[in-house]
Amino acid sequence: RSGAVRPDVANTLAYMQRNGSVTFPSLHCSFPSTSRSHVPMTTGGPTSTQGSINDQYSRRYRGVTLQSLLKEAGFSMGLFASSDLNFESLDKWLMHQEYDKFHHYGNADAAFRTNNYLNSWGGNDHSVGKLAADWLIQQDR
Repeated sequence: RSGAVRPDVANTLAYMQRNGSVTFPSLHCSFPSTSRSHVPMTTGGPTSTQGSINDQYSRRYRGVTLQSLLKEAGFSMGLFASSDLNFESLDKWLMHQEYDKFHHYGNADAAFRTNNYLNSWGGNDHSVGKLAADWLIQQDR
């Protein structure tokens, strides 16, 4: 089907898609920076293109977001990332989005970080994928 994730390319994401996760076949952002890309993907609006974004990301965004619309429609919201999102205050920006479950390598406990260390960017995506899949199963009860 159109937009289906190929298991040979991204097995965990393909599994999650088959089991009820919402996926988007493509997302486009005009700014080549991980942190700054989250603003237009979340809000549909522009992102800051100059200066430090640490201060603005540490504050709550009060406009409409994709997450707020989905939550308002009754969806449970979870964000799971194998990377450490604690850079340029991205973790703070995402925490303000009021996810029901927010897990990234940087906010995991010490045992998880030790057992799943991959590199300076974060940890093993298979372990985080399992956490996400387990959380989705719990939401279905």
